Amino acid sequence: MNNWNVRLVGLDEKNAIAPQMEFNGKPSVTVTRRQLALFSTFPKVVAIVTYDEPTGQISQHAPYKLTANGVIQPGG
Repeated sequence: MNNWNVRLVGLDEKNAIAPQMEFNGKPSVTVTRRQLALFSTFPKVVAIVTYDEPTGQISQHAPYKLTANGVIQPGG
């Protein structure tokens, strides 16, 4: 089964902590303000986007669009 996985990770290298929030198996994800509040005190937030194509026959990357604060982010 083809499957998207999106993981947000808040990074605080000074205090060595990194909370995570995962969205698995959804073709579209919208993160609410309440969900983002978890990351408000972290200097960096990283989005990790992965796609599982189980046949292994497709060699191109799976295109996606990541928008943060109304701005399309590089990647995808």
